[in-house]
Amino acid sequence: MLITSILSNTPVWVWVLLAFLVQRGLKARQPQEMPPWRALIIPGVFLAWSLIAICNQLTDWRTALAAFAIALALGFAGGWINTLRLPAARYNPETGLMWRPGTAMTLVLILIAFCAKYTLNVALAMEPELAAQAGFALLFGGIAGLVAGAFWGGTALQFRRAFAPRAALF
Repeated sequence: MLITSILSNTPVWVWVLLAFLVQRGLKARQPQEMPPWRALIIPGVFLAWSLIAICNQLTDWRTALAAFAIALALGFAGGWINTLRLPAARYNPETGLMWRPGTAMTLVLILIAFCAKYTLNVALAMEPELAAQAGFALLFGGIAGLVAGAFWGGTALQFRRAFAPRAALF
């Protein structure tokens, strides 16, 4: 009964967002060419979603933002390192498109991130007093920062590889 209640009380936009993210994650499994701006959509969604949630849902948003900043740097490093194992992205100035290698890690990260953020938001909805607790703010901000950082780190490396002079090693 509790799970049914949680799922039925979840706003429709959350399921629409999940469908969009899963679609993007499935598409990311295959190599693809795209305008460079399109590579910023998923990192942008997770960054915006995180900051909006922290600022709007937590009373102790300062603690959450501090945790977010630290975790963002750690996640960025992890995303960068994880992306090193992929073939380098390439930019074609004639077409204006960037070729990106396919990877299942995008989908895996999306699903882990969505589940973690959904669980934290359900906990907050069930126990609103968590919004003022420093420990919850640290956890909320930390998870949000790790996720956003991982996406931005991988994307930054792909952009560096695609747009750097050919002599660049990484």
